[in-house]
Amino acid sequence: ALHGNHERMIQIDMIHAKATASQRWNAHAPQLQSSARFKLLGVRHPLLLLRAEGQRERAVVVPLDLELGVAPSPPETPIYTLIISGPNAGGKTVALKTAGLLALMSRCGLHVPAEPDSELPLFKNIFVDIGDRQSIEDDLSTFTSHMSRLVEILRRAHSGDLVLLDEIGAGTDPEAGAALSMAILNELHQRRCLTIATTHHGALKNFAQSEPGMRNGSMDFDQATLTPTYKFRAGLPGASYAFEIAARMGLDGRLIESARASTG
Repeated sequence: ALHGNHERMIQIDMIHAKATASQRWNAHAPQLQSSARFKLLGVRHPLLLLRAEGQRERAVVVPLDLELGVAPSPPETPIYTLIISGPNAGGKTVALKTAGLLALMSRCGLHVPAEPDSELPLFKNIFVDIGDRQSIEDDLSTFTSHMSRLVEILRRAHSGDLVLLDEIGAGTDPEAGAALSMAILNELHQRRCLTIATTHHGALKNFAQSEPGMRNGSMDFDQATLTPTYKFRAGLPGASYAFEIAARMGLDGRLIESARASTG
């Protein structure tokens, strides 16, 4: 009887924790889809909401809209691959993590901090390559650590799976990295995986623009204040604003002008 009561108390505590989180985040139950239809409206990362609590800054948690497996307007091809570009520290990786986290939350029976019309499939698999797994002990460089993970993803990913790739093609020659990235993204696209990738490669932005079922997206940047707005723009590629961000971080203006001159 004690063991049984203990298990029931755990279940009640878990349900109460889920309900409390839902109220704190103004979260809603997503509409679960049997098809690979991924539509997040007004979504916010839970950790950003928690950080804003008590700081009276909840309004600065900029909501995000992300859609995959949905046609922009019928009878167009549904979007299976989204390439997100834009400035460093502009929110690209946060957008990627938010998509993956909310997909996992829905599998755990949690409400998600998004509008009630949001739609999520119960993904069988979610594959992620975020962060640098560089390791001296395992003889992995930045590029080889990413490539080992990508090889594993390509071995296992199938139609309807969610694939999240941060800074794909980074850590090697930019031209070769972009070419490999296009081949990998095209393979995932042909398998009808739902793929979101972030990049600074101009070639990938052009690739997404020309391929049916692929789409560009970007994080906005306020050039007047040289700060990111964290607003997502669907359908538009974004610039990296490397010079502007370097200036904001305090790099000598003389060096920035020299860099500009070398790029023509």
